[in-house]
Amino acid sequence: MPVSVRLKFDLMKSQLAKANAEQGLIMEFETARSNYQTAFSNFNTNKESMALIKRSMIKTVIKYKEGVSSSFELTQNQNQFLTAESNYYNSVLSLLNAKAKLDRILSITNKLYNLEIRIKTNQIRYEKH
Repeated sequence: MPVSVRLKFDLMKSQLAKANAEQGLIMEFETARSNYQTAFSNFNTNKESMALIKRSMIKTVIKYKEGVSSSFELTQNQNQFLTAESNYYNSVLSLLNAKAKLDRILSITNKLYNLEIRIKTNQIRYEKH
């Protein structure tokens, strides 16, 4: 096979590999972005829920001290708060993980973009031997 035909074939092969890699990165980015948005929404929901249950628990403690509420209600409210607090901390962890994955993908994309710019500015040429 002549060198020029082989070079053209190799070029087309690399262009296809590049296009596949770009599509893979786009899909990975969209998934990571969606996961981040979901994690952020869950974080806000759990934060609000914990604040609401905390206010309710404070009211129940006051009622318990005044003899209006039973120890069962107090215990039940404390359990709800602990559950809400656990959900909140889990959502913080999920948010941080989603953000880290999104940052990693953006970093990879940025590195590839910079590499492509360097390759284009160097104008690498293939010569016949």
